[in-house]
Amino acid sequence: MTQVIRTALRVEGIVQGVGFRPFVYSLATGLGLGGLVGNDVDGVFAEIEGPPATVREFLRRLEREAPPLARIERVTTSAMPPAGTASFTIAPSGPAGRRRTLVAADTATCADCLRELSDPADRRYRYPFINCTNCGPRFTIVRDVPYDRPLTTMAGFAMCEPCAAEYRDQADRRYHAQPTCCPACGPRLALLGAAGEPLDLGEPLTGDPLGAAAELLRDGRIVAVKGLGGYHLAADAARDDAVAQGLTINGLVILSENPMSWNPDHTNPPGGLANYYRNNVVGGPNAFVMVAENFNSFGQAIIKKMIAEVAQAHQPVPLLAAAR
Repeated sequence: MTQVIRTALRVEGIVQGVGFRPFVYSLATGLGLGGLVGNDVDGVFAEIEGPPATVREFLRRLEREAPPLARIERVTTSAMPPAGTASFTIAPSGPAGRRRTLVAADTATCADCLRELSDPADRRYRYPFINCTNCGPRFTIVRDVPYDRPLTTMAGFAMCEPCAAEYRDQADRRYHAQPTCCPACGPRLALLGAAGEPLDLGEPLTGDPLGAAAELLRDGRIVAVKGLGGYHLAADAARDDAVAQGLTINGLVILSENPMSWNPDHTNPPGGLANYYRNNVVGGPNAFVMVAENFNSFGQAIIKKMIAEVAQAHQPVPLLAAAR
């Protein structure tokens, strides 16, 4: 008779909001193991049951093949009596308690979502809130842990049936992706005036808040863009008047009066600055930067100062957006 063991696991680190439970589910079922996996205030808990060699293989691959956004800090195991379980399930999240688990950062739109975003035949075509297990909002939508939809700002958006079907489909990359949504059931864009009133720029921009915002930027206006974690001010960086207005809005002055120094290596890397950021920052999960070439003198001064300040502060990603 084949020996069967059951092992309890505790996985700590950034393991919520990164597709870790679906990953454990797929790994366990692929190896023919029974048990369960779930979230709680400490991270991820699991119980794995099967032949000893297969359980060891599971533990070996758990850390080696973890989802790309996961960061495992610690895995602890303990032996349990076998329960005779042949199936594997995703269990309800554990009870509330002192919060100790880490929450994943928001991540840039992945290549798969970008393809859907650009496909006129896709139901999420041009939908700005597109996301999946491998990308999208995490930290800025969390209200509490464990990381489950009812404990995020998505709680008020009930999934439509197509989204719910993806959420339940073990083969779908949106399996158990908590922010899953689409134009039919998720958040929508709106363009508001300074007093909070809806803005309509008329045809052909009626019903197109994004296009209307772009038109305002072309006209030299300042647009406050509400993002996942707050607001940022947008302006045409090629227009001195627009940038100056944005830098002094509400009395906030970004450019310091103190002399500054900066390392030319930061602004003249091999292949050019734009190419450097495109390859090293824009294309990664922390893609918050878009730098273009051929700025006017004022725009160049802003970029040089921001890069110098970011380098001095040892920030991993400069939060700067600029237009050609």
